[in-house]
Amino acid sequence: MKKKSWVVVANSAQARLFKLDNLALSEMDSLVHAESRMHGIDLTTDKPGKNREGIGFGNAPLEKQLSPKKHEAIIFAKQLAAHLDHARSSGEIDKLFVAASPSFLGLLRQEMNGLTANLVAAEVDKDITHLKTNEIIKHFPIGL
Repeated sequence: MKKKSWVVVANSAQARLFKLDNLALSEMDSLVHAESRMHGIDLTTDKPGKNREGIGFGNAPLEKQLSPKKHEAIIFAKQLAAHLDHARSSGEIDKLFVAASPSFLGLLRQEMNGLTANLVAAEVDKDITHLKTNEIIKHFPIGL
């Protein structure tokens, strides 16, 4: 039975999904997370409250701050990981190749289901979402 291989190229704002067949890629889908492209100030409406009780560090934030951009990247990583897991569980993927910006690749690894993560045959820690299809394939080992 022939393996069903996908190539995913992503960053915190976009993911492109390709089907790999006989060392040729055909783009199937593209996911966009517009919030990741927004400026941090546009993503927040309020800052965390302050502790004003006068005990210890009186003006310390009540919660650990996570930048709005990082928060949106985590949300997108979860969405992409869920999409890939659904494709795996429905039998659409047997082998997976992933290229993503280094920080987003780390987030995607954290969010990916163990069964889906086991399908990853190769990773490239580089944002190549802007490249043409014939250039993307060159970033992966020959004989995929």
